[in-house]
Amino acid sequence: MQASPVAIVVLDVQERVRIWNPAAEKLFGWTAAEVVGKYLPWTDDEERRQSHRLIARAHRGEAFAALEVQRHTKTGEALDLSLSTAVLRAHDGEMIGLAEVLVDITERRRAERMLESSERRFREMAELLPDMVYELDPQCYVTYGNRVAMETLGLSREDIETGVLIFDVFDPSDVPEL
Repeated sequence: MQASPVAIVVLDVQERVRIWNPAAEKLFGWTAAEVVGKYLPWTDDEERRQSHRLIARAHRGEAFAALEVQRHTKTGEALDLSLSTAVLRAHDGEMIGLAEVLVDITERRRAERMLESSERRFREMAELLPDMVYELDPQCYVTYGNRVAMETLGLSREDIETGVLIFDVFDPSDVPEL
C-alpha cells in the first residue's frame, strides 16, 4: 500500500482512518499523522454525508468499482475521483473495515467537459451555416447533419439514430474524388 501510486485509505468499522498511504497524503494534502485514528477529513458537509452513506452501504455488503465522487483537498481544491471499495472481514466473516482506492480523474473530467463544450459550439455554428455539414463514422454511417444537410439528404434525426450509410443517401459515383 505504501508504494501504490493511487490513494488507499483503510477505515475501521467506526469509520476512523487506519491507513492513509503516501499517495493519499499527496492527493489530499493531509499527512497520515493528521488523519490516522480520526474520521475522514472531508471539508464539506455534503461530502461527509455522502461518505457516511457509502460506508453504510458497504456495511450491508455492497462494493463499489469506479464510482465517481467529488472530494476536496486540505486547501479546498475540488477533485473528481474514481472510488473503488472492498469490505475487509475477519476470519469469522465479521466486517472489520473498509478499504478505499481513490484515483484522481480531475484532469480527465476537465478534458471531457472541454470537449463537450467544444462539441456544442461546433454544432451551434454548423447549424447556422448555409451549406451542408455532415459527419461520418469510420464505417461511413452518418452521425450528424446540420439542418441544411438533413433537408438536402432527406434524412431525419431518427434515421441517424437508427443508422444510415452515406452510400444509401448518395450514389458513390456522384461523390467527387478528393
